[in-house]
Amino acid sequence: MVSALTQRLPDGRLVTTTNQVIGLATGQHYQDAEGQWRDTRAEILPLGEGVVAAPGPTRAAFYNWHPTLLNQ
Repeated sequence: MVSALTQRLPDGRLVTTTNQVIGLATGQHYQDAEGQWRDTRAEILPLGEGVVAAPGPTRAAFYNWHPTLLNQ
């Protein structure tokens, strides 16, 4: 996120100051099998008789999952 602040000085001149903010968060990105950095996505995908929560830094699989639970 980049923001800019414009202020009027006592002599009437306008001065614009900019800065850059970098957001950091745990689990925001992960490294895939090829070593590339990817954005973590909150997805639950069907997989055979169950579902898997991926892609991301942590994966979880649930088997014998009832399909109607995904449509709530």
